[in-house]
Amino acid sequence: MKETLTALADGGCILLPATPARQFAAEELEYRPWFAAVSDAGMTVADGALSGEAAQHIDEDGKLAFVEQWCRSQGVALHEVAVVGDSRSDIPLFRAAGKSIALNATADARTVADHVVETEDLRDILPLLGQVR
Repeated sequence: MKETLTALADGGCILLPATPARQFAAEELEYRPWFAAVSDAGMTVADGALSGEAAQHIDEDGKLAFVEQWCRSQGVALHEVAVVGDSRSDIPLFRAAGKSIALNATADARTVADHVVETEDLRDILPLLGQVR
């Protein structure tokens, strides 16, 4: 993963993970130099402690809204965005983006994606994103 993210970032890609992971996990990702912003489910806090309850659920609409909002704030058109995803929650992004890659994806995500990749090596997406190994 590190090699792929570094290659993408070094190639000028801006990376925006939209994840259903809890906030503390997503924040760990955000500290990595590759990510411009991270969308996450968040977790509620009760009496100063994490409750274990999701503050919000990141579904297909939440992922798309996160990317749309970031694009608006940066003056980037959605047709300039490439999306890599694996499930139903990525379908609206697949439809809105300029390029979509279904990576080890569910059948419904595959039918909407521009490209389908089945692999154990994340570097296999690089040629589709204009990056070389």
